[in-house]
Amino acid sequence: MNTKLSMFNQIKRLFKHSFIYLIGSALQSLIGFVLIPVYTRYLSPAEYGQLEILNTILLILNIVLSLGFASALLKVHERDCQEKEERRRLIGTMYIFVLPIASAVTLLLALGAKFFTGFVLEDASSVSWLYLILATNLVVIFLNLSFSVLRSKERSKTFTLLSLVKFTFILALNTFFVIKLQLGVMGILLGNLIAQTILAVIFLPTILRSLKFTFSRKYLRKLSIFGLAVIPASLAMWVMDLSDRYFLKYFTDFTEVGLYSLGYKVGFLVYILLVYPFQLAWPKVSFAVASRQDCKEIYAKTLTYFALLGSLAALGLSLFGAQIIKLFADPEFHTAYQIIPLVAFSYVLYGLHFALVPGLHLKEKSKYYPLMIGIPAGLNLLLNYFLVPLYGMQGAAVTTLICFILVVVLTYLITQQFYRVRYEWGRLAKLMMLVLVVLALKYYLNTSSLAWLDWLGNVLLLLVFVLGIWAIRFFTPEERNKIRSIIRR
Repeated sequence: MNTKLSMFNQIKRLFKHSFIYLIGSALQSLIGFVLIPVYTRYLSPAEYGQLEILNTILLILNIVLSLGFASALLKVHERDCQEKEERRRLIGTMYIFVLPIASAVTLLLALGAKFFTGFVLEDASSVSWLYLILATNLVVIFLNLSFSVLRSKERSKTFTLLSLVKFTFILALNTFFVIKLQLGVMGILLGNLIAQTILAVIFLPTILRSLKFTFSRKYLRKLSIFGLAVIPASLAMWVMDLSDRYFLKYFTDFTEVGLYSLGYKVGFLVYILLVYPFQLAWPKVSFAVASRQDCKEIYAKTLTYFALLGSLAALGLSLFGAQIIKLFADPEFHTAYQIIPLVAFSYVLYGLHFALVPGLHLKEKSKYYPLMIGIPAGLNLLLNYFLVPLYGMQGAAVTTLICFILVVVLTYLITQQFYRVRYEWGRLAKLMMLVLVVLALKYYLNTSSLAWLDWLGNVLLLLVFVLGIWAIRFFTPEERNKIRSIIRR
């Protein structure tokens, strides 16, 4: 019984830090969602599409020029450094190596900015937009490394506080530049750069206390082994996430890109509110419990609980997606709701991938990580090429879901070769069947043209799911008892 209690304490620790990270990551990522009424009023769908293309460029630069060290730091900090002084040297080595390389590459890109702008946006006169993206890239790389330092120390509350600062400045500056000064896309990019720079300045004293300005080849090698393996996987993940915008731009127009991006942003709330906080908290916890006898049971139950929470979140967005779009966006954007269910469940699958993968890192088999993302990324390009010309944004969304299914399948098959875990497939199958039943009911029954009746129908369908979880005996007797005791308290 003590072992069981201890196991639930570890899972409780995971969800405690995940919840705190949820607040911080939500504040960082929700800014784009909160500003949807501003963007859809002061930008056309085509301009919104151009903004999304620029944001994907920023993401690619961050993936490549961070060298994967933000992810690698968590592993090396936890497993290869025993003393405080060693960890300070590790953090110092990371900054000393990454920032000069990132600065040099960014400068070279700035020299060819006019050419890249004409190629990507089909308008070389918008080169100032790309200059702002390049400047923002350097600041964001520093911030990504710095937030990774906080995660390595499990300083989730500081993470959230700084996220609140960032949220406040971006919201204020974007509102001022777009509404007051009418600067459009330029105002959004400028506000983002200023807000990120302010946060970096606030961050600086904390980081200086955490590092030692010494370069260690030993720690560089350890960071590189894991970090450089992450880069191809991260680029492949970018293909999975964002390359569809380029196919839509090529085969349709920026208006379709804008509509797709808005619907994607609503579905992406699953990632912001659930997957990303879990992604931040899980590595630290999964490495910490690896030496326990019941670690595999913890891994199995974590997958089950995540699948439950993810299904509830994605189902909620699927049911209320159209209402959310109508609530926040102008009428010309309303058709964006069509892709929300496909995107939302895609990111639940992405979260399952993170829950499955710890065994691969524990067995030092990270070299296989690019494979489980790279193959689906290749399929993503192929399917987008054939489906986007035929079905537009719906084709892109279907492609995303298919490829994330493949990610989960490959992650499971590869990881099980090196680290076997008996996952609770019976419970997961019950959950999947219940989700499909509710979605089928939504499709066949909830077709009223009256807004209030649609809202009521969706609430009832969500209630069917919640009660159904209990009715199908998804929870074990021990879990049911714990739930009852929580309700009594």
